Amino acid sequence: MPRLSCIPKRASTLLLSLAILSLETSSLHAQTPSTSAEELQALANLKALFATQINSQSQKLTDQYERALARMESEVADAGDYEQALQIKKRRDQLEQILASNTSSTTPALPLTPLAAKGTGITASSDGSLTGWRIASHYAEWTLTKLAPGDYFLELDALMTAIPTNVNDPSEEPAETALFEIYEVSLLAGAADNRRSFELSLTKGSPLEFKPQRIGPMRFARSPITLRLAASKSYAFNQVQFKNIRLVPAPTSVPQTATNIIIPPTSNVDSVRSSLAFALELAYKPINDQYADQLQELEQRFPDWQALLDNEKRGIEKRRSPTSKSKDTNALHLPKPLASLGGISGFQDLENVTFVNHPENTGDRFRVSQDGREFFIHLLWLKCASPSSDPASSAANTPFNQHFGLTNEDAALFGRAALQFTSGYLSGRTFRLLARNTPDSDGTLPALLFLPDIGLFHNLLIDQGLAAFVGKMGSGGTLERALQHSISDRENEARSRNPRPGAWALSPTQPAESTQP
Repeated sequence: MPRLSCIPKRASTLLLSLAILSLETSSLHAQTPSTSAEELQALANLKALFATQINSQSQKLTDQYERALARMESEVADAGDYEQALQIKKRRDQLEQILASNTSSTTPALPLTPLAAKGTGITASSDGSLTGWRIASHYAEWTLTKLAPGDYFLELDALMTAIPTNVNDPSEEPAETALFEIYEVSLLAGAADNRRSFELSLTKGSPLEFKPQRIGPMRFARSPITLRLAASKSYAFNQVQFKNIRLVPAPTSVPQTATNIIIPPTSNVDSVRSSLAFALELAYKPINDQYADQLQELEQRFPDWQALLDNEKRGIEKRRSPTSKSKDTNALHLPKPLASLGGISGFQDLENVTFVNHPENTGDRFRVSQDGREFFIHLLWLKCASPSSDPASSAANTPFNQHFGLTNEDAALFGRAALQFTSGYLSGRTFRLLARNTPDSDGTLPALLFLPDIGLFHNLLIDQGLAAFVGKMGSGGTLERALQHSISDRENEARSRNPRPGAWALSPTQPAESTQP
């Protein structure tokens, strides 16, 4: 007969730790004369953050423990041992009280520290702030591996000042206002709704004080996520500083208009989906209407922001029609030419392929694994810069440099960004390859890479301005010509975007003629 003593000691230790942490946190309210209020608040925030990390990392173990207790309670009750069943019931109640006491308290802010930031053109100052954003392609981003689902505000302190320039040259005047964006770096459903814009104003005179900003809310339903902070334009004659960047959980509130929605107890999936969609529309309506009015006001004040405001409006329309989203989120979407033209003659169709970290990886050439076999591939018709600015690697940079008109040093900057983008995007994913039957002289397989829910991975590098299209238009079969035209059109769209992404931001208007390597 199962006994309470056979519950895993690790789970019992977890309960004790959470209880002790709750007692220690509550004891902070008793101030002592030798401790300042600021120190007490800082210690309370640190303990609260530690409690959140414990709850998040131990959630799976806690759930397993609770299910084990429920099963044991049922078994001993069926066996007639009501005293033991009552003890197990008390232990379950104790677990529920401890978890409730930790989750009901105010959830602390999640800090986005300068040390954890990755990106391009951004530096951490000695005062703990992030500076940069001189060029539109500069950005800082953070990856949050474990984030509780819910709504969050981004809060930060910002300071925008002018850099001394030539007063006789009007082209060197600093900007009076600057537009920034915070968004989730993902092409998955719902990520486009988490794009928010905010404006900074030039600080003049003294003292130079950081001004608090609050952006959002944003809704996250999965983890891990990557958040990117980027400028919408280049601000070459301004210095922008951010510090105390953090995600703050939004207060939970249930819209009154959706409280009367009852999902019927039926097995009809379509009926349940319709009821849920109706409830979502009611919940979103007051928020969407208020946000639409704010966008309309910004549209009149800042006509140059039209493209960004249109993107925000599209997000509102998606929330107003949640049932319009695709139902099939697991299918492997291939480009239409591949589906319509059929034949893949000259290619191997490799499925369940994974990315392998390797010191020789670049943005367009990297190691993969398939059925226990590892080999290098390079993305067909694309060329990324080498991550190294060593003159010895200049030959490898030539196609990328010529395409964008960049020096080796500038190209290496985007080479490192391409490597980070590829490794970060493909790590932990399973994808499909259409690889040529004939490898290169060094054994590397030219390949087309397809991701579920996304399609051709080439397009992502092209959209970010991190790769050059170097295919020979008109070569190959019908399928290859269709794909090359699709990638070329994607590149033309990226080059004409305002602001221009990635290497296009530093490139002349007309790129050099592409050649197949």
